[in-house]
Amino acid sequence: QFTISGEAIDLTNRGLLEIPKNISAATTYLNLDYNKIQILRNDGLAHLPNLQHLFVQHNQLRIIEKHAFSGTQLGRILISNNQLRHFP
Repeated sequence: QFTISGEAIDLTNRGLLEIPKNISAATTYLNLDYNKIQILRNDGLAHLPNLQHLFVQHNQLRIIEKHAFSGTQLGRILISNNQLRHFP
């Protein structure tokens, strides 16, 4: 179990396969390091309009869809140690 409300959310090493939809829209910082996320989908962050910092290092990311970050205020993303084929 984890708390997913507030502005800074740390979901490190939770075995997540995707970004949870029930994260607070007020979130500005989201740490998803050391999970099992493979794809960042076009609608995957749409529910996080205030998101500024996203950490998805050490996942299994292969694909980031073209509009995955649309609707956010994302200024910083850390994506090292994944399996990306290309970055949109």
